Amino acid sequence: MNTDLMNIERRKVLSVSAHSAAGTAPSLTGSLAFDHTGMYVREKGVYRYTETVPAEWMPALSSDSDDAVLYSRLRQGALELTEALTRTTGPDLLSAEASLAATSFSRKVLFDSFATGGETDQSAWVRVSLNASIRRFSGRVTSGYAEKSIPVSELMSWTEDDVSAIAQSVLRDADAKDGGDVPVSSLSSGSYPAVLSSQVTCHILMQGWRIFSENRIRSGSSPLPPLGNPTGMDLGCPGITLRDVPSHPDCAFSAFLDAEGNRVPPRDLIQKGQLVHTLGKGNIGRGMTLSGSTVIQPQIIPRILHIEPGTESLEGLLAEMDSGLLITDSSDAFHSIDLSTGDYSIPCQGLWIRGGKPEFFVPGITIAGNLLELFRRVRKTSSSLRLQEFYNHNYLYGGPDLLVESVLAGGTV
Repeated sequence: MNTDLMNIERRKVLSVSAHSAAGTAPSLTGSLAFDHTGMYVREKGVYRYTETVPAEWMPALSSDSDDAVLYSRLRQGALELTEALTRTTGPDLLSAEASLAATSFSRKVLFDSFATGGETDQSAWVRVSLNASIRRFSGRVTSGYAEKSIPVSELMSWTEDDVSAIAQSVLRDADAKDGGDVPVSSLSSGSYPAVLSSQVTCHILMQGWRIFSENRIRSGSSPLPPLGNPTGMDLGCPGITLRDVPSHPDCAFSAFLDAEGNRVPPRDLIQKGQLVHTLGKGNIGRGMTLSGSTVIQPQIIPRILHIEPGTESLEGLLAEMDSGLLITDSSDAFHSIDLSTGDYSIPCQGLWIRGGKPEFFVPGITIAGNLLELFRRVRKTSSSLRLQEFYNHNYLYGGPDLLVESVLAGGTV
């Protein structure tokens, strides 16, 4: 069968988790989450997908790594993380969970069914995450979380200092979320100056990136107006530069070819408040279900989509805000943004800041408004960039802490 284009893709995930509760030894669970190989062809302009790869095309796939050695190192790494967190936190630690997922992804692009050449895109990385539940002196329970993406080679050679650094990140995250043992209080509804933590930025972009999809814009299901050429459209948010890049020095993931074999160039979507590009050609990916095991139709996806960090520390942003809200954590990313209008209503928690310092903790806050208006109110970004992988999908998203002129918020104990 002659074809215009053929891609052969393979994605393998080895996953290990270690769980522990106070006073108990960690228990390990692990699996080969999935080993997915597929061929996708375009014939006479029509795309067709099959999960069965003919035997004659198997040599085009990249060779397997030594899974047994890697799986053993994942198990060891998960135990090391939970043990380090236990040593660091002591009796205040209620539970801990470490998850390590080693992912290898390769895409071989061939230009007809008889070709032996083409382009190959390969990436292999380990997503390391560590989660803790901690009881404060006051009796309040809080959580801390850290996640990072590293090359497989780094996992094979990481040191006790590397493990300890991740454990310390979890404790810093817990302190940032509830201010330690500051008192709990409520917040009257109103408009407040705010700093959105990098975790909240990530949560917003987890779904919010879709408003920049060219398909959504052209169909009218985005708050951005239909565009022929977006270059120079002023969104009125000079504090925001939004970039989509195929690789980044802060993570091990990379993707230089899209699912149609196009090269993926670095691209600014928003450049100091000016909309200069949308997500279109060069961003075709394989959409998957949440299980990651069923491939559906190609869709537009980002690669590493992030708001560019600035030069200020988080402490510097809080000092400039002086008094207002530090939104430390958010939830329900899948239902909190209306992608057709950009309207959002996001459940959060945070700290009331006075004089740049935490005064009290508000465990229940809802912030509401419009995403584009939120971008317009960003005054500064911090220097701390957080990137997160959308699990079992080939893209990342993230950003820094954001100093926002005001947000509409309300909260209760």
